[in-house]
Amino acid sequence: MLSLIAKKRKPQNTSAWVAETIQEAIFAGTLKPGDRLVEGKLAKDLGVGVSPVREALQRLEYLGLVTRYPNRGTFVTQLTPTEINQIFRLRAELETLSVKFAIEGQNREGLSDLRECAEQMMRASLEKNPAKFFEWDLKFHHHVCRMANNPFLEKCLRTLTTPLFAFVLIRLKREPELFDLIDISKQHQQIVELFELPDPAQAEQRMRTIMDGFRQVMLDKLYDSADAGRSAE
Repeated sequence: MLSLIAKKRKPQNTSAWVAETIQEAIFAGTLKPGDRLVEGKLAKDLGVGVSPVREALQRLEYLGLVTRYPNRGTFVTQLTPTEINQIFRLRAELETLSVKFAIEGQNREGLSDLRECAEQMMRASLEKNPAKFFEWDLKFHHHVCRMANNPFLEKCLRTLTTPLFAFVLIRLKREPELFDLIDISKQHQQIVELFELPDPAQAEQRMRTIMDGFRQVMLDKLYDSADAGRSAE
């Protein structure tokens, strides 16, 4: 199946071409979340060596589209309801801390960048462009952590969000109407307003409420209600 996609154009940079071909197959649903990616088989299907395939998988792992497991192999990123729930609970703590630290430190530097991200998210949602939407969404949350002036927070957040956003984007490629992107954009605009509050405790409470709302929407939309309910327990 991948060989059919590969015939569409001739590669220039082989590893980049392999990565793009696999990415297209993931977004098209030819490769599904949880599918195992075997380097030798991919190399044979695409008519290339194993080395460019290995480099391509490393690139896709960085993007969060594939996940490597020691002694198991490489798989198209798949997240269970429990994993989604765990990621969001950690994200809520990290991003709430970021808001608190930024307010306590009276750090307004970067607030204009945060507003720009929220505005671009709204624009992408109106244009019904989920890929662009989540690109700005990811930047938004990295800016939130950056305003805390704590690089460790941002590093932890990147580890959590990369596979999550990639997994969501895979679903949106097949189900573009899965989420109400306009409503999510409005919620992000509310996060921007938190940085103007004088009371860190009040901002913390509101941030936790917003993040919990994101978590519940994600579980409800990505999985059936029974699975989502069990994972939230």
